[in-house]
Amino acid sequence: MSPGAPAEKFFVVIIYERLTYVRKAMAAYLHLMRELADDFAPDFRLWRMDIALMPAFAAEAERDIASAQVIIIAVNGSQPCPSAFQRWRGEVGPGDGPPPRAVIAVIAEINETTVAPECWHDVMRTAARQIHPEIFVCDPPSYPAAIDHQTTASLEKPI
Repeated sequence: MSPGAPAEKFFVVIIYERLTYVRKAMAAYLHLMRELADDFAPDFRLWRMDIALMPAFAAEAERDIASAQVIIIAVNGSQPCPSAFQRWRGEVGPGDGPPPRAVIAVIAEINETTVAPECWHDVMRTAARQIHPEIFVCDPPSYPAAIDHQTTASLEKPI
């Protein structure tokens, strides 16, 4: 970016399951923003998963999610992954818009004795690359490799 030029907006959606997981999601977001600060101006939306799935808010949440360049999901890895969030599994993106540059899942509290069928951990393990014991990154294939690499390479550094 040239000096004095406005930074490109970088839209991130954070979806979390419980308030206790927001810290991990925000840590990933803040790390990503520090790494990309010279080129991008952050803009983000925060959605609690159960609210995003409610009929009264689903359309708004879907618009935010569909327009996000990065989606950060903070969830309990043992819990079932709602079908509404499985669109990233084997697909490039929702609707007609471009897919996100990355889907980052921060998985917490994996309890092997109470793992649900189609749990978040299993869904992300099949759709994403595990870069840390708790972090998975899904790079949709339709973006140029340079963009995918710039977005996810910063997350491979310690948070």
